[in-house]
Amino acid sequence: MLRLLLVLFCTSFFLVGCESGTEPETMPDQGDVLGKLHLGTYTPELFATLSANFGYSLELDYSVEAYQVEYQTLSPDGERTVASGALLVPQEVDTFSVLSWQHGTLLERNGVGSRNPLFYAIDAIMYAGNGYLVSVPDYLGLGSSEILQPYLLYEPTATAVVDMLRAVLIISEESNYFLNNKFYLAGYSGGGYATLATQKYMENVLPGEFNLLGVAPMAGPYDLLQTSHMILSQESFSEPALMAFAITAYDTYLGWGRLADIFRSPFNADVTTYFNGGQTLQSVNELLPEARSQLYQDTFIQNLLDGTDPLVEAALVENSLTDWTPQTPIRFFHGTADEIVPYPIATAARDSLRSKGATSVELMPVINGTHIEAYFPSLLLSLAWIDSIDAVN
Repeated sequence: MLRLLLVLFCTSFFLVGCESGTEPETMPDQGDVLGKLHLGTYTPELFATLSANFGYSLELDYSVEAYQVEYQTLSPDGERTVASGALLVPQEVDTFSVLSWQHGTLLERNGVGSRNPLFYAIDAIMYAGNGYLVSVPDYLGLGSSEILQPYLLYEPTATAVVDMLRAVLIISEESNYFLNNKFYLAGYSGGGYATLATQKYMENVLPGEFNLLGVAPMAGPYDLLQTSHMILSQESFSEPALMAFAITAYDTYLGWGRLADIFRSPFNADVTTYFNGGQTLQSVNELLPEARSQLYQDTFIQNLLDGTDPLVEAALVENSLTDWTPQTPIRFFHGTADEIVPYPIATAARDSLRSKGATSVELMPVINGTHIEAYFPSLLLSLAWIDSIDAVN
């Protein structure tokens, strides 16, 4: 339409400067590749040394090449914006299955896999070193994206993951990586939420675009209202940054304008500065009080727990992930002693999805595992499960 109007304008009014054959500038589409940078090569020997530092003896089958990728996606406001991620390519593999790894909650803009995969994406390297072509989106608000993270907002979380996968497919075609049209999703903690959000988006909004065969969400807050109630029902919470981050993102992108009603002073004035990409999760946890009565207004706590804050409750329900019917097999992994995202969150998600008609939803407990302790066992168990699916498809 733009081109037609341009031609009519030129031919009808003989504007100076209009030339036949002039093409309007094309804008990048979602998933278009905007840049690619080689970051390094990681050998099985190097990975074994690093994993030993975490107390595990992990071995890779293949060396892994890492690339930083910048790509086009959409902001929460629906505008074109730049995002980034890491692409991990195992060497000496003829045909690739593709896995998208969704990392846990991170706040520091440059503390992500596209900047330093060996430190911030060692979990994803494990999958790549076992033969998977791995996409590692940074998410909006991290890496090359300078906006506030739309933390725990379903659609912008999912679109950033999907558009990174689209960029990976373009790079694969240009680089002659042969893909077998098999896709998997996996992620831990906040990445567990992003994993299930992406599956929901793929199946409900983009049916048929990706041949999704298995989804492994781990230790994620899938029901946000239930998770919020569990946090606020405690007198104190060891990770106060998590809920404060979600509230700040919701207040910004949903237009609440309610920070003064939700947080106590001085946090109601300062909290937005904590999530501008300059702080780590640990440093923000140290800035915020663990006691709920010191961080939140009493009326906010009571109203949300009583079900008398319809604005917040509706937003949490809308962005939760337990009220739909998944088609792709799901296996949840969760520590039974998880103190950050309690185990009942996973059992409730499994039961809710089954009640909606899902026929292949399972939960693998990591017995006595806390949020940190269940991390590596969940990775290994998820890899074995995905391998089992990949072998027969």
